[in-house]
Amino acid sequence: DGAEVDTHATDPLNRDTDDDLLADGRELNAGLDPLNGADADADNDGDSFTNIVELYAGTDINDGESYPVADTWAMNQGDAGHTGYLPLMLDASDFSERWACDCFGPWEPLVIKGGIIFTSTSYGYSGGNSVRAYDASNGNLRWNTYLEGPRETGGPTVANGNVYIHTGSSSKALWAFDQRSGEQLFNTPHAGASYPAFSPPTVVGDRAYVNGGNGYTTSFDAITGELLWEVVNAQDSPLWEPAFDGDYLYVPYTPGSYPRSYGL
Repeated sequence: DGAEVDTHATDPLNRDTDDDLLADGRELNAGLDPLNGADADADNDGDSFTNIVELYAGTDINDGESYPVADTWAMNQGDAGHTGYLPLMLDASDFSERWACDCFGPWEPLVIKGGIIFTSTSYGYSGGNSVRAYDASNGNLRWNTYLEGPRETGGPTVANGNVYIHTGSSSKALWAFDQRSGEQLFNTPHAGASYPAFSPPTVVGDRAYVNGGNGYTTSFDAITGELLWEVVNAQDSPLWEPAFDGDYLYVPYTPGSYPRSYGL
């Protein structure tokens, strides 16, 4: 606190003295002024990315050759933390239709990796569903894999060269398919509620986590499909999925019904 008051003239009771969405310490480490609210939106190195965007993306604000690069959108809200963040600045006037696909649906939200779009049908027809892959450059169907049995599926997640799907109703399970061919690799059932559909899996390295229903958080080996553990610690709802921040796994909970959520 003494350094804040005597050296930097920042407010020891306010982590962001100039209210520019960058903490004082972060600004000082980057060579910015924690008392100047305008420098967050400046572009020190002229690479077309503002200082605040670069700092959040982890690139150098003083090096024009170091700039954010958009990653793939391979799971719900883009990443295991479900941040929904990509370092992009888009101009609507630059867009025009490239192709259109008259595809049978309805579909779960799309994900994309390696120039391939992946999706799954959200409602079953004739006792089953399908997972599909399309070429992002022209919309051509790469593969279509029929799921025998499940009538409802969640959206896909792509990781480890696989496409992961979480199915509900009487066939609640984690499924994996080869990203290139659509070949089914495993189908592992789990405990929990028989909801019509679940949110997409969260995959971190060789671990996959799902909302198992009835308050279950469930973990699998994402390579072999082995069920690793099931813990009743979360909210009884099909409309969430675990989030990972690099150290901890987070799940929602309802006060009074289950123990408080914790890192797993």
